[in-house]
Amino acid sequence: MTESLSRKIPIKNVYYMLAYAWDLPLSLQQKKLESESFDGIENLLASLFEFHLSLLIKRGLVKEYIENRQPEQLLKGKLLMADSIKERTMQHKKFICQYDELTDDIVINQLVKTALHEFIKIPTLSPKILKRLMRLRPYLQHIQLYNWQNSIFNQIKLKRHNQHYSILIHIAQLLYERKITQEQDGEITFQTFLNDKQLNTLFEKFLYRFYQKHLPTYKVHRPIIDWKLSGSENADALTYLPKMHTDIVIEDNDNNQVIMDAKFYKETLTKTQFDQERLYSVNLYQLFAYVMNSKFTGKKYGILIYPMIDQHIHVSYQIMNHTISACTVNLNEEWSKIEQRLLEIITPYLQDGVGWGELISIGDS
Repeated sequence: MTESLSRKIPIKNVYYMLAYAWDLPLSLQQKKLESESFDGIENLLASLFEFHLSLLIKRGLVKEYIENRQPEQLLKGKLLMADSIKERTMQHKKFICQYDELTDDIVINQLVKTALHEFIKIPTLSPKILKRLMRLRPYLQHIQLYNWQNSIFNQIKLKRHNQHYSILIHIAQLLYERKITQEQDGEITFQTFLNDKQLNTLFEKFLYRFYQKHLPTYKVHRPIIDWKLSGSENADALTYLPKMHTDIVIEDNDNNQVIMDAKFYKETLTKTQFDQERLYSVNLYQLFAYVMNSKFTGKKYGILIYPMIDQHIHVSYQIMNHTISACTVNLNEEWSKIEQRLLEIITPYLQDGVGWGELISIGDS
C-alpha cells in the first residue's frame, strides 16, 4: 500500500462499520462510544473484546467432547489391546484406552485466550483497558494458547451453541493479521489497519448489512449471476467462465433491480497518460456485465460505490438503455450523514428513478 491511502476516518465510524459487518447491536455500540473515548483502534477493539469476553465468562465457556487416546492404569472407554502390546505399556501396568472427554480446552477457546494474550502485549494499550483484561486471565488459565494459522479461522464453524463467540473470533482474526497499530488524534489510517483486500471486504460487508437493515421491505441479497449464453457449450467449456459474484443486489418486487459493486481503492479515479481522470474501466466492464446478464425482468440499474478519497463523485450514464452510476460516500462525516447519504444513493432507483448526476447517452440497444 502507498502513502496515497493515508486518508483517515474517525475511529467511531470504523466502530460502526464493524458493527454492521459483524451484526453487532448498534444500540450497544452507541452506549459504549458515549461512555469511553479511544486513543487508537487497538484500544477500541480491546475494549470490545473485553466486554464480550466478560459476557462469555459469565455465561460459561463452550465445552465439546474430544477423543483421547493415552495409557491409563484403570480401564476407561475402549481398550486398545493391540496398541498396548505394541507400545509395551503393560510393562508399566497401563493400557492404551480410547475415550471421549468433555472439556472446554478446545480450539475456539484457545483462540480467545491467544487473542487476550496478544492484546495484553500491545504497548499502546490503555492502562484502564489493560487492567480489565488482566482480571480475565485467571478464568482462562487452564486453556492452552493456540499457535494459530490463518486457515484455522476459515474452519471455525459457528452454530447455535457457540454463535455468541462471533465477535471474539472476528477480533482474534484481526489480531492474527497483525493490523493493529498506534494511531493519533482518535483516527485510524487505513493503510495500517487493513490491507487493500481487507478494506474492500469490510466496506462491502458493511454496505450489504446496512441495506439489509435499512431496507427491510426489499430483497437484499448477493446472488451469482449466470452468463446469458446463446450457444450449446459443453460442461468442460463452462468451467472456464468466471463466476459473477455480486456484492449487493436490491430488488423492489418485480419492478426494479439495483446491482451495486463496492470498491475500495487508494484512489477513486485513475489517470490517463495525459493526466485526465477516469473511472476504472475494469469496474465499469464488470458491473455492466452483471446488469446485461441478469435475468431480472424489470428495470435494471448498476451502481459503483466508492469511499470518497479526494473528491465527491456522483455521475450516471445511459449505456444501451441501462443506467450505470458511480458515486462516493464520505466516511469522514458524522455517522448520521453517512447513513443519509447511503439511503440517498439507492432510494431514487427503487422509486423508478435514475438517480442524480448528469446523464450521458453512450449507446443504444
